[in-house]
Amino acid sequence: MCCFWFAFTQVLEQELESFCDWWNTHQMKKTKTGECPGGIPEDIFALPHLTGTEDYLCPVDIGIYDEAYEQLASLEPGFYDQEFEDAANGCLELIGLTSNDISVNNCMMVYKYLIGLLDYAQ
Repeated sequence: MCCFWFAFTQVLEQELESFCDWWNTHQMKKTKTGECPGGIPEDIFALPHLTGTEDYLCPVDIGIYDEAYEQLASLEPGFYDQEFEDAANGCLELIGLTSNDISVNNCMMVYKYLIGLLDYAQ
């Protein structure tokens, strides 16, 4: 699981971020039923009065936010420890990569490489 998380997390985050950016800025056509206004989602959310919709923003009590933040901050940052991260980065150095070089084009190769090398080391 550690190898999977190490090899794919950054790629998944980048792809999700890219999709969110695309979705929030794409042009939508107005539906025939009128249930969804036409326009750009980002604009519809930020400026609902321009499209005749409502402001669906729900205020959150700051106490609830602070409590949730504290609970999340107390969790471990990832699925692996520093020892594993150091070993995985050392493996990547052997093939001339760093964790920042992992991309959608090579993450499967990195995963298989880490599995093979770390299994061999044990």
